[in-house]
Amino acid sequence: MFPNVFIDMCWAHMISPAASRHALSDYLDAVPYTKICAFGGDYGFVDGVYGHLALARVNVSRVLADKVEEGAFSFEHALRIAHALL
Repeated sequence: MFPNVFIDMCWAHMISPAASRHALSDYLDAVPYTKICAFGGDYGFVDGVYGHLALARVNVSRVLADKVEEGAFSFEHALRIAHALL
């Protein structure tokens, strides 16, 4: 309905990795994956970006692995989603 609205998970993985996984799983069930930004931040130093990205990758991969295991997505589709989210 609102073409310029996206879900932005900026800082979410740093604040609560478990809550981020649950939220991402719910988002993938409810909205198009092209409307989700699974990683972002406004760090002033590269070490923070790298650490947050590492957490985000783990969380996204765990959620997508669960979706593949449940049969909600094929492996190939999960790879496309991971590429789009990150």
